[in-house]
Amino acid sequence: MGKFYLIGLGLSADLITLRALKVVKSVKKVFIDTYTNILLNRDELQSILGRDDIIQLSRYDIEKCQPGKLLRRLRKVM
Repeated sequence: MGKFYLIGLGLSADLITLRALKVVKSVKKVFIDTYTNILLNRDELQSILGRDDIIQLSRYDIEKCQPGKLLRRLRKVM
């Protein structure tokens, strides 16, 4: 079974640590929470991380959606 990482970016994506950047570049799926970080721009983040497959999560996905939906998506890639 794979690993699940939660990485905080703070107020700016360009302040990501080298360790976090290494992890993000090595994983199969990247989800971004733009509800709790309204200053983060998905396109900017994709450019910084060198990935174009980032999946954006909405407030609904995080708070209202059944948690199993996100977990099922994660299991598919593990």
